Amino acid sequence: MGLLIMYLVLFKFNLQFVRLDNHSISMTTLRSNSHAPGKPIGLIDIKRIGLGFSGVLLSVPHSVEYVKLAEKKHLNSFWIAEVYFLRDAFCPLSSIASATRKIKLGSGVVNPYTRQTVLLAESIATVHEIAKGRTILALGTGVISLIQQMGIKVEKPLHMMRESVEIIRRLLAEEETRRIEGRDE
Repeated sequence: MGLLIMYLVLFKFNLQFVRLDNHSISMTTLRSNSHAPGKPIGLIDIKRIGLGFSGVLLSVPHSVEYVKLAEKKHLNSFWIAEVYFLRDAFCPLSSIASATRKIKLGSGVVNPYTRQTVLLAESIATVHEIAKGRTILALGTGVISLIQQMGIKVEKPLHMMRESVEIIRRLLAEEETRRIEGRDE
């Protein structure tokens, strides 16, 4: 396949370079604040390192294979971001959840502007069921300029985030939600 993906991971003040190439994973310490600058720190606790695809347009089957390899190499988590105008995060996560058993699965930051809050709760609940509880939902305001290009108004992002978190938590806990004033839904 010849594909090279680079991903930087900040782990206890150590900058790690993670390389995936032809179905192999290697990690190198580039810098360490806790030791002499530029010197490798030796073995790292790989249990807390995750892999993420952000803006990388791998096919879903290729993503599944890389995550299976990451799980085999004992990485802790995998994160996939939504790519505006192209692909959501939850469908690939569902495929990956079906093909893996231990690695935690996280949505890259998804936002309540392009995906309605109830749909966000339903989507993560579905992936959570398939993954047997190994999911992490990352919420954020998204890339506001790209969201506005879609013709979506972005107003009061902090208020929107607080409201969305409250609604999603209540829905996932199967609690009744209340209508939030000023929100058109």
